[in-house]
Amino acid sequence: MAFVADQLDVDPGRLEEYRTRAQTAYEHAWQIRDTFGYREFSAGEEDLRAYLAARVWASEEGPKALFDRAVLYLLEHQILLLGLTVLSRPVSRVRKAENARLHQVVARRIPHPVRAELGALLQVPDQARFSELERLRTEPDRVSSPGPGPGVGPHQPDLRDRRREGAGGRRPPDQAGGAGPVRDTRQGPRVGRPGRGPTGGHVVGHRPPSGDGLGR
Repeated sequence: MAFVADQLDVDPGRLEEYRTRAQTAYEHAWQIRDTFGYREFSAGEEDLRAYLAARVWASEEGPKALFDRAVLYLLEHQILLLGLTVLSRPVSRVRKAENARLHQVVARRIPHPVRAELGALLQVPDQARFSELERLRTEPDRVSSPGPGPGVGPHQPDLRDRRREGAGGRRPPDQAGGAGPVRDTRQGPRVGRPGRGPTGGHVVGHRPPSGDGLGR
């Protein structure tokens, strides 16, 4: 009591009635309300509900953010605040009711075939632990071997072969659809010592044939 009296610059002796008469606190609250032009919560409750309903439709605010909006609205419009628990109840009821209305409006505009397909996503198939919707929402835990890639069948070239072909390479004819090595035919003979490549390794396939035609 002394702390409050010091903050308000009031003589503590004038606050003795707060201890002896319970009605004094209410009378002072009414005097403050009338002096500064505040209204009772019941007088502005409908306006607050309409404001909160509009916020639910126009935003995706959670319960805490919506509660903070309600407090700011009451302060700006000079409406007496309720206790936190008491005020949270109408805020929660408005949010729940308006979300239900919003979901109904959206559901009515969905064609019946699409509505049935969406409902099927919520069903849990036999021998499964969760619904198809949950499966679609869950990312894979690990990625297996990529393989040839999507759309590459046994007779379709791999994307890597397509890139090599685009660079001037050519797939050997004996590898139908395979992903074998491709030589670049645009390069001429290598320059270096006879029988050896520029790196010192033997060059295969460039030795002139001998007289017997066996290449020995």
